[in-house]
Amino acid sequence: SKNVRFHLLQHCRVSDVISLPKHAFAPYTQQRTGIVIFNKRKTPLSVADGDWGGLLRSLKNEKVGLYIVDNDGFANSDKRYPTELKDNRGRWKHNELADWSDNKGLTNCSILVEALINQKPPPFSTNEFGELTGQKFARVGFNVLSAKSDIKLLPDIYLRRNDVKSGFDEFITESQKILDFLTRKSGATPILNVKTRIKELLGTSVQYPDVVHTIKAPLKDLFKMQKGDQGFTEEIIYKFYDSEGIPVYGGGAEPPRFRVKKETKTKKNTPITIHSGPAILLSMDGSSGCMRVIPTGEFCSNHHGCVLYPFHTSINLNWIVQQCEGRLKQEASNQGGSATLTGTMLEELMVDVPIPAKLRDTVGQMRERLAAIYSELYEES
Repeated sequence: SKNVRFHLLQHCRVSDVISLPKHAFAPYTQQRTGIVIFNKRKTPLSVADGDWGGLLRSLKNEKVGLYIVDNDGFANSDKRYPTELKDNRGRWKHNELADWSDNKGLTNCSILVEALINQKPPPFSTNEFGELTGQKFARVGFNVLSAKSDIKLLPDIYLRRNDVKSGFDEFITESQKILDFLTRKSGATPILNVKTRIKELLGTSVQYPDVVHTIKAPLKDLFKMQKGDQGFTEEIIYKFYDSEGIPVYGGGAEPPRFRVKKETKTKKNTPITIHSGPAILLSMDGSSGCMRVIPTGEFCSNHHGCVLYPFHTSINLNWIVQQCEGRLKQEASNQGGSATLTGTMLEELMVDVPIPAKLRDTVGQMRERLAAIYSELYEES
């Protein structure tokens, strides 16, 4: 759809992008929906077809209103019953889309309209239960929205970016506390919710002290990337299912449910690609950004997955997952059930590679232990 997007931006101006709650169309779907509002230009931008560089230079001074709707007047659940709570002024506490009447009977614009049209920031950053929802509105220039030929319009990326980072010493110390507690080491610090704490640690990228020498490298310089097979559908999986066959990976975060024969062929009657570890399996859509280290053995992947083969044996795969997984989840073009990643996002993701390798291995080994514990706790629950 690159040509279509180019044509839209050349002939129209993006005024606003609105992100709806994931339950907006429940119970039929919980896929996040974004509304992009275009205004037709009086004259198209004077750039040659396909000249993304020229297009972005023309757009750089334009601004876009970004807004995240957390509450649309209905319960954030599949039940979708109307909620009509109001504050002491008469303003809706769970409806950002509807006009409201104050105590004097005067009609006021909705919170959404006030923000996007009248440039008044939303009056709250919590839901009706007092829980923080985060930043809801901003006007952002196209110079921020674009990187090279990649334009990202999802409001969540800019308003609620959550690049969680942890210092090297902090990560190792906090991880060791969990291990000491679980092994009942004498004097270990009590931890109330081990599963939650492990999840938090696994979601951080580790920063190294300034004295540590690091080399910046895009992910494409560290890995050969091979997308999973097209036409490797669920129908095909059932047709060639073999309980003793090779595992099938794809867009899910959980361990693979299915195995197929090595002789499996796609809907186009082409043999599936047989991969082998060591490698990383990355979910490109579905549970976008989820990464799984496959140390050994054969496996296969459908089009929802991408296999990363390291160019260098010195790269600790668990360390890469620790550094990249959380960031890739943030880069996904949709944070809900239909989240997707693009090849450009993956290839251009920058990684700080610390020298010497011992620092990478220390983090990788600690992550491997924590991930194994988390998997056990996940299965138990």
